Amino acid sequence: MEVVILFGRVPMKNNPRDARAAASAAGRALLQRLLADTFPGETVEIAKTDLGKPFLPTHPEVGVSISHSGDLAVAALGPGEIGIDLERIREPSYGVMGRCFTREERDAVDAGGGEVFTRIWTQKEALGKALGTGIADRSIFTKEARKAAVERDLAFCSVETEKGYVCTLAAEEEALQIPPKCAMIKSDSEK
Repeated sequence: MEVVILFGRVPMKNNPRDARAAASAAGRALLQRLLADTFPGETVEIAKTDLGKPFLPTHPEVGVSISHSGDLAVAALGPGEIGIDLERIREPSYGVMGRCFTREERDAVDAGGGEVFTRIWTQKEALGKALGTGIADRSIFTKEARKAAVERDLAFCSVETEKGYVCTLAAEEEALQIPPKCAMIKSDSEK
């Protein structure tokens, strides 16, 4: 099984609560589409761990993950542990960096700016999703997190997406031997 990634547009809403709900719904819809394509004719249940990580009870060998930012959502499916994070490129937050970035990461952001800040952040989020802890586990912000990822054979892959966004996939190294298959769902207005 190869890693498959599907991007789609999020319907824009004026109310922030409605916008977040629409983005979450878009991510779930993309995941449902991936499941329908991967397991044709089968209804696959999506459950969540106590920490909110989605998983497939009837296919524990398959990992799934979703993310959204701005007007894009993404879903990923592949063998083993998997996590994906998508973010609009933003200016560095020195408060976040002080709490969550190592000295080396802060130095890289100082040299590279917003895109580097966002790329490092998406790596941390993708790792937390792959491990099933999310960012609630503060240890993902340390050098030891990278070591733990290596010990579990997890690797990072930058996923090409639209200009102004950064997307990172964390998956088992063996699964990344073949580049992920990526697609973008076009909305009716884009067709």
